[in-house]
Amino acid sequence: DRAGALAMATQALHQDPSDAEVRKTFAQIERARVAEVARQLLSRHRVPKRIKDVAPGRAADELGLSAAELELAARVDGRWDLLSLVRSASVREADALLAFAHLAEVGVVELG
Repeated sequence: DRAGALAMATQALHQDPSDAEVRKTFAQIERARVAEVARQLLSRHRVPKRIKDVAPGRAADELGLSAAELELAARVDGRWDLLSLVRSASVREADALLAFAHLAEVGVVELG
């Protein structure tokens, strides 16, 4: 379960960001998870559609959405394809891919 491993590695990194072994392990797990998500989401052309409007506040907190996820969800308009949205995001492409996977998981966007 790469998603679970990434969550655990993220928590370990927050607890001890100065530990070189923790940083190395986090980087390896993040690369593996991003590669997995990229294979799933970018294997064919997709145009995401927003199926639930969310704004900063209670609804976003209930879904566990980050500021980057809210920003990306707001940019989904049914015209931009997923790769263009990822490449033009204000966060790293890896973070944008993971954000879209989470947005689809919680039902904010449909990746078609």
